Amino acid sequence: MDLPDKAMPAEKLYKDKKTMSQKKIMLVAGGTGGHVSPALALSEELNDRNYQCIFVGDKRVRDIYQRHGLYMHMITASAFKKGILQKMISIL
Repeated sequence: MDLPDKAMPAEKLYKDKKTMSQKKIMLVAGGTGGHVSPALALSEELNDRNYQCIFVGDKRVRDIYQRHGLYMHMITASAFKKGILQKMISIL
C-alpha cells in the first residue's frame, strides 16, 4: 500500500530527503476513538506548518486511521482495572 507523504512509516522518515527537513511530532490517540478526531485535525494543521506526523494507537482505532489513508504504529493498550492492587499490576 502506498502511503501519503504525511503518514510515512518510521523507517523511511530519515531516509527521504523531503522528510529530513521536516520536524517530527508523534500523535498518540486510541481507546474508543474520542481522541482520534482531534489528532487528525491537529495533524492537518501541523502538516500545513511542515511537520511530519507519526501516529501511534491501539487496535481499537486502527480502522479509523486506515480510512484516512494514514499509517499508524500499533501499541498494546488497556484500561486500568479497579482497585489499587489491580492498578499496580496493570502498570507492570
